Amino acid sequence: MRLETLAHFAGLLTGLALVAPHLDPAAMLVTSVAVQITHAIVCRVFAGQAGRNGLRWAAAGLVAGVYAVTLLLYLTERQPRPMEAEPRRRV
Repeated sequence: MRLETLAHFAGLLTGLALVAPHLDPAAMLVTSVAVQITHAIVCRVFAGQAGRNGLRWAAAGLVAGVYAVTLLLYLTERQPRPMEAEPRRRV
């Protein structure tokens, strides 16, 4: 696979090709990988806070990027984590 093709695919996956189409292929590819890694970290943190499997969501974030983050936030909003029992205060 040529660098231009790979960079174009990665740019479309992250949305970078739509925002900055003028980037040369090497910069597009490196920036797209950095964006995907950031999405993986965001998924890991959000999944951990929501009581979900962070490793699986990090992998999903690395592959699907913003789509995985959006799905995770949607699922978390629809099925919120049960409230932890607060200790009773003495009156």
